[in-house]
Amino acid sequence: MPENQRNPEAGPARFFAAVVQLCSTADVEANWRSAEELIRRAAGYGARFVATPENTNFLGLAEEKVKLVESASVAPGDVPVVVSTPLGRFGLTVCYDVRFPELYRRLCGKVIG
Repeated sequence: MPENQRNPEAGPARFFAAVVQLCSTADVEANWRSAEELIRRAAGYGARFVATPENTNFLGLAEEKVKLVESASVAPGDVPVVVSTPLGRFGLTVCYDVRFPELYRRLCGKVIG
């Protein structure tokens, strides 16, 4: 079986994941270079999955513009979203908020269950 495909009966995939945190500035190109450097660094350590902050696509935009762009392109959902990837199933959210733990319990049920 090709490496990017896995047998679902074999159990959960095991892989190294990373999370990066960015300190964005008004310099869009510098922000993208920083993001790329951190992602490449994580991949160099063996990460096959790298999570970035929720507004990575809006690097360099002023906060007011981010709110406008988000409101035009990101809408609240009413069901947990789970996607299948070659690495396994992932639950998607815009951000984690400890005030809404039930969402993550529901995602775990959909990903694992």
